[in-house]
Amino acid sequence: MENAKLIIIPLGNRLENTFLRQKLKSLPKYERDKISAYHNWEDRQRSLLAQLYIHKYFTKLLNTTDFLIERTEKGRPYLSSSQLFNGDFNFSHSSDKILCGISTHGKIGVDIEKAHLIDLSITKYCFTQEEILYYKDLRFEERLSFFFKIWTLKEAFVKTTGEGMSVHFSDFGFDMDSWGKGKITLRNQSKISSSTFHFKSLKFHNDFFIGVCSNEIENLNHIELQKIDRFKVF
Repeated sequence: MENAKLIIIPLGNRLENTFLRQKLKSLPKYERDKISAYHNWEDRQRSLLAQLYIHKYFTKLLNTTDFLIERTEKGRPYLSSSQLFNGDFNFSHSSDKILCGISTHGKIGVDIEKAHLIDLSITKYCFTQEEILYYKDLRFEERLSFFFKIWTLKEAFVKTTGEGMSVHFSDFGFDMDSWGKGKITLRNQSKISSSTFHFKSLKFHNDFFIGVCSNEIENLNHIELQKIDRFKVF
């Protein structure tokens, strides 16, 4: 059965340096170097918790520690050459929440953002003209929510394709007629990919917006969302 799940891990208080260094030793050198290069402890800890979780997940799933997680040239992580796993995984974080998305088949991209006040004139740089017109017709109190829904979905899309922030968000968008009917339909993505993509937008704790994208899992409506204690990743 094709499905996907989302796992939210809290950042929590700062881990002791000795404990952190001990846990780093269990990761590949390139991941240790990447984590250690972060300047502030929050970024180091977010990355460490995400990596520890996915390594623990694959150790249990594959019943072995003999697997390799690599990265593409653009930095997207993936499980290298496993015949037992045809899916994908992806990370995101915002504030004190770390999000991991896992699919059993195909690619998955996820994004999480904590809602906060922003200069909404930024929409002209990341919305299509169709999205801008829809946005302007919304009541003022609806605009911030609409922005974060669109933003997280677009982030999830470019993370699914592996293009990341090299793609201009104003170059592709969503059909606003479908949006008004509760459907998320991508349009203008042909410059990026000719594949069909499926989306889900949801909220967590009222102030976190989550976008999910998959190129194979059509029904994301029943996606599993689970919050775990951070010490379960150790």
